[in-house]
Parts: sequence; structure tokens; C-alpha cells
Amino acid sequence: MKAMCICFGLESAPAGKTISDSEKEYLDVYKPAAKFLYAHPGFCMAFSFTGSELQFFKKKHPEFLSILQQLISRRQIEVFGGGFYNPVFPLLYPKDRTDQIELLSAEIRQTLGKRPRGMTVYASCWDASLVTSFQTCGMEYVVLDSSLIPPAKQSYLPVIMSDRGKSVTIVPAYRKHKPAPDVPPEEYLAALFASVKKSVRGDVYDAAFSERFVDMQLTHAEFQKLLQSGYMQRLAENAASQFSDTIRFSHPGAYLKTAGARVPAFITAGIDAEIAQWAKVPYTAVTKSDGYPVTIYDFLQTYPESRALCDRMLYVSMLANQCHGDKARKKVAREKIWA
Repeated sequence: MKAMCICFGLESAPAGKTISDSEKEYLDVYKPAAKFLYAHPGFCMAFSFTGSELQFFKKKHPEFLSILQQLISRRQIEVFGGGFYNPVFPLLYPKDRTDQIELLSAEIRQTLGKRPRGMTVYASCWDASLVTSFQTCGMEYVVLDSSLIPPAKQSYLPVIMSDRGKSVTIVPAYRKHKPAPDVPPEEYLAALFASVKKSVRGDVYDAAFSERFVDMQLTHAEFQKLLQSGYMQRLAENAASQFSDTIRFSHPGAYLKTAGARVPAFITAGIDAEIAQWAKVPYTAVTKSDGYPVTIYDFLQTYPESRALCDRMLYVSMLANQCHGDKARKKVAREKIWA
């Protein structure tokens, strides 16, 4: 392994926030992030927004969108696509999946001037049937939590999954490599490089990849803490001075353009490890030890109230999709269901 790419992604917030909550997140997270990135051209990041967030920025803070457009033109950031209301994709009908993805993609293109090529999914809720839906919408890659990737395939390389003749690239996001404020940036970067280098097995894929890719999706609280403490600035400075030959910051869109072949793997249905621990016993965090993946369907079996609500939404969605003759009312009904 000659070098390593690091990507910090900022997760999108859950849909349905109030205006005051959106304003607070803008002041605490998005505005400081834009200021930091504009002052550090060598630091790259990836962002995830819901459609509601973009509409809020368009109405209340168009200056923020202007800065994002400049950062995109500098190829410093990437804005992921996804569902307009950040839904749990496996629970939706294929038609609702594709329409929500297209709705958010259109919003991003109209607002920021560039259509997304990759996407994120809420809580890494995954199912093999999503491959066809994502490719139909023109999505080339999706970011998933590394706990869903088979251990034998976790080599800090992009993974490709095929299902019924369709394929999509999967970028693993590693929760275990998130920076901790109590570890100095130089020690963190050195330990991260050593850990990734240790995973190199000398197999056939090493010839196709000159560098490994480490993606980390940060929550708003985690990113805010790192930014306010000055950790991100010190991290950027150390990478530019002490590790300039071995470490660089990037984002999935830029890395995948130059990456070699993908590692083939089949990703079974699963969910983010952070949420999977709550899917065994109601309201109790339980560590999964049987090796069998936990899915969103296990979560719904554990919480019958959530399952009943999901069943009701699917039934109403089915009724709306079967409506004929009044396209305007059908369109409004489906959009209300998505929300």
C-alpha cells in the first residue's frame, strides 16, 4: 500500500425537523463547516442532505448554498443523493423508492447545479432488491456501514455487488476509525495508516489499487465537537505537513474515478450496528453474538407498534398507487405519504 485516502462524511439529520431545529443545526454545524472548508482548500468532505433541509437553505440561507456551489466547483466536497425524506428504503415499494430518489436528485441538481452520482441510506438499512432500484435512478455507488460487509471482504477497497444482472458499488464506512478528541491528530493519522496497512494481504487486488480508502460518516454532534475544539484544523495541518506523501483527503466520487477494479461481494440484508443492538430485546441494547445479520424486519418484529404503523403506510401507499383517472390527486397523495 503506497497511500491512503481519508473521507469525512457528515450524516443527514432525520426528516421532519422544525424550523427552529433546522436553524440551530445551520448555526452550530453547517455554517462552521462551510467556513472551515472554504479556509482549507486541501480538506475534502462529503455531505448528505434531506430534501427538506435543501428547501430550508433555499428559503432562509441562500448564501450557504452559494458557498456549497463554490466548494463543488473546487471539487472539494461531494453532496450525496438518497431519498427526499430519508426513508427506510427496504420497507418501500419499488415505485416509491425510485420516485423519492429522483425527487432529491432533482432538488440537488436545481439547487447546487450537479446531479449526485452516489447516495447514502438511512441507518444503512440494506436489502439486495435495492440494487435494481438504485441503478434505475442512475446511482453508481452507495455508502454502507462496514458492519454489513463480510469480514473477508473488508480491505478498505470499494466493493461491487450484483443482483439479477444489475450492479452497484458499495463504499464501506468505518465507525471504528472515527477520530477521538483526546488522541492527538498526528498520533491518530499514524495509527490509522498503520491499521490500514496491516490489512493489506498481498492478493490480486493490490496490483489494481495504489491506495486504500477510509470513509467515516460523522454525526452532527461528533463533527461539531471536533470542529469547535480545533481538532479538524490540526488534522488538516498535520496531513499536509507530516503525511503529505502517504495521506490525502478526498471523497468517494473523486476516489472511484481513479480506483481500479472492485472487490466482488454479496451483501445480505442488514442494518447499521448502532441500531441493530436495539432490535433483539425491546428498549434494551443487546450485543449481537450469533453471527447472523440483524435486519430492519427484525426491528419491526421486536416493536409491534412500529410494524403496525409501517403496515398501515404500505396499505395507504398501495391504494394511492392503484388510483386511476386523477393524476394530480394521486401525485399529491403519494407525496403526502412520503412525508
